[in-house]
Amino acid sequence: MALFSSTNTEIDPTVITPPVVLFDEPGKPDSNSLSPADSPSTSISSKRKSRRLDNQPLHIPRHTPRKSKAQCSRYCCLSTFSLLQEAVKSELRPHNFPHLGTEQVKINILSYNLFIRPPGIKNNANDFKDERMSEFVKEMVHFDIIGLQEVFGSLSSRQQELMNKAYSLGFYYYARSPKPFRQWSIIDGGLLLLSKYPIIEKDFLTFRYAMQSDALAAKGVLHTKIQLTPHPEASVHVFLTHTQASYSNSDPIKNELVRKSQFVQLRDFVLRKTAKDHLPVAILGDLNVNARRAPDCSDDSEEYLSMMEVLKSIGEKYIIHDVLKEAFSYHPITFADTWVENEKMYPRETQLTDHTDLCTMQRLDYIIYME
Repeated sequence: MALFSSTNTEIDPTVITPPVVLFDEPGKPDSNSLSPADSPSTSISSKRKSRRLDNQPLHIPRHTPRKSKAQCSRYCCLSTFSLLQEAVKSELRPHNFPHLGTEQVKINILSYNLFIRPPGIKNNANDFKDERMSEFVKEMVHFDIIGLQEVFGSLSSRQQELMNKAYSLGFYYYARSPKPFRQWSIIDGGLLLLSKYPIIEKDFLTFRYAMQSDALAAKGVLHTKIQLTPHPEASVHVFLTHTQASYSNSDPIKNELVRKSQFVQLRDFVLRKTAKDHLPVAILGDLNVNARRAPDCSDDSEEYLSMMEVLKSIGEKYIIHDVLKEAFSYHPITFADTWVENEKMYPRETQLTDHTDLCTMQRLDYIIYME
C-alpha cells in the first residue's frame, strides 16, 4: 500500500480504558442509488490548513485595503487548496498480501482538517464554510480514502451535505464520530471518514481527558477496517483522530500532558484492534503536535519525539513511518505558513488562522503508516 500525508491538572498518562462506542453499519448516507465506479490507484497525500493553488504568494495582508466578501471568499478558498500544484505528495512502496497471491495494492489517502466548525464559531469576520466546502468537493475525486477533522454533525447540516456529495463521487462507505453522550460534551468529535472501498468494521474510542473548549466536543479515535480487494484478509486498519489543541490563553505544559494521555489511549486502542492480525495500519489526523523545533527550524521538537516514542511502543511487529517527514526529509509547514517579499514576512492566510497563530510556521498534520 502506498500512503502519504500530508492537520489542567497534572495527568498520569498511564493505560486508560474509556468506554468504546459502536455505531451504524457501513452504508450510503441518503437514498440516492448509484452504481459503484472503479477506484483509482495511485499514491497517498495530505493537505494543509492554509494553501494556494498556484506558485504565486497568496495572502491577505492586514495592511491592504479591505476586500469585498466575494474577493475574501475567493482568497480563503484558494488558500485552502494547493496540494497538487505544490507537489506535497509522495509514493511509498506498495503493500503486498503475499499469502493471498494478490498484486501490490496502492491507494490515495487524504488527511485534512476541513475546519467546518458549528455555526457561529469563527476566528475572524468570516471563515467561508460553504465556499470552502464547495471547493473541497472538487478535489475529492483524486482520493480513495479521506479522513476529515472538524466536520461536525451537531447543530449543522453541512456534514450530511458533504456526505451526500461524496456519495455521488463514489464514496459509498463512511464512518463518523457518534453523537455526544457525556454530560459535558455538547457536540460530536467532528471526525468523518469517507471511502470508496468497503468498510467492514467500525469502532470509536472517546478520549478520557480534554481541556478548555475541546472538552465541549466528544473527541476521540475513529477506527475503520477497510477491505481493499475481494479477500477480507487484504484490508487496512485506519485510525482517524484529532487530539487536544493548544490555546494561547492556556498552559502549554497542561495541553501537552492531555495530548500525551490521548496518545496513550490511541496506542492501546491500536493494540486492541490489531491484536488478531498483522494488517497495515494508518493513523490520520490533526494531532496538534508541532513537529518543528522552532518556526525557522524543522528539526524534531521534543513533543514530537515523545509522541513517536509512545506510538513506537505499539510493538515490534510494525515498522512505523511518518510519511510526510520521510517524503520531504524534514517537517514541512502545514499550518500558519508565511511568504516573504522585500525581506518582510507576511502570513500566507489570515481568514481562518487566529491572529495569535499567524506566522508561527507549524507542522500539525500527520499520516503515520505502520507495516
